[in-house]
Amino acid sequence: MDTYTRRARLSPVYLLFLPVALPVVALGWGPASSWVRLVGLAVVSGVPLLAAQFGRWAGKEELALFTSWGGPPTTLLLRHRTSGNPIALARRHDLIGRAIGIRLPSAAEEDSDPRSADAAYETAVAALRERTRSRDEFPLVFDELCNYGFRRNLWGHRTLGITLAVGGALIALGAAALDITGVISVSAPTALIIFFVDVVGTILWARMVTAEWVRQAADAYAERLLSSAERLSTSVEGSSEAP
Repeated sequence: MDTYTRRARLSPVYLLFLPVALPVVALGWGPASSWVRLVGLAVVSGVPLLAAQFGRWAGKEELALFTSWGGPPTTLLLRHRTSGNPIALARRHDLIGRAIGIRLPSAAEEDSDPRSADAAYETAVAALRERTRSRDEFPLVFDELCNYGFRRNLWGHRTLGITLAVGGALIALGAAALDITGVISVSAPTALIIFFVDVVGTILWARMVTAEWVRQAADAYAERLLSSAERLSTSVEGSSEAP
């Protein structure tokens, strides 16, 4: 399992189910050896791979985010009407054009046919993405990609995350109440600590995991990916000058 899958797909799923797993494991429901055997069985049965696919499915919310933003952040940075900095845009177009051999649309061409212009920008971005897949050569691009994937997938699970965090808090609170009344025997202080942890988790899911939070990571990745054209264009020029 590669680093991206672990960081961007598995980690969100683990955080998703953590609030429910906490009271079950920390309160000692069942012998520890049984939990060890169960975890081992889950690993060999391919549960982590299933979890990774579940995490990937959450990324399907990406299209809705792009629609609300007016397009993918990379496209927004390449459009004449949305880039915000004409000097930086001209340099970006020039470098990308030299790096991948595609001439990007002028402002007049974009105005006359915005859809075709966006298609050209998406093609250029796809080419950049393919040329920057090496973690060793472009570690900063990879890191920002992982950060974006992690946040995007958390956002995709946001509703379920809030539900499970509330559920975990209620389980822990109920366990504490049952211990105090003598119905079951668990550690009430531990249960109350878990309750507060899950309450904090609920707040984080609701207040931190937002579309704007994802947008910040998406913009950072877009900037880093497009800036890779600086290095790629130099490499292309160097190879063309070689005897």
